[in-house]
Amino acid sequence: MPPPLPPGWVSANDPVSGRVYFANPTTRETSWEPPIMIPPPPPPPVALFPAPPSKPSFNEIHVSAGKIADMCSMQPNREPYRPLESHLLSALPPHIEEARLETRMATLYDQLNRLSS
Repeated sequence: MPPPLPPGWVSANDPVSGRVYFANPTTRETSWEPPIMIPPPPPPPVALFPAPPSKPSFNEIHVSAGKIADMCSMQPNREPYRPLESHLLSALPPHIEEARLETRMATLYDQLNRLSS
């Protein structure tokens, strides 16, 4: 049995020679030789390790901090969450304030990961 033809190709008998020929009416190609079926490309590779989760934005962390704070204040022997007063923040030099915020964001991100797992 001959191999299957690629999509769009047909085989027919030549009435003069009696030989089988192949034609593709869409592209108007003809051939005495059977067309070769090109195999489909392989599927994309599967990642062995999942991509790391994206880090949340500051606003997402700020909203989540309130949720964590509410949960912490419900636990026994815990003081309720109290945000720093704005007058205390304004007294800090900018580089210290930035480092403090980065540390706080990293802590909250870690807490969110523990809560969600």
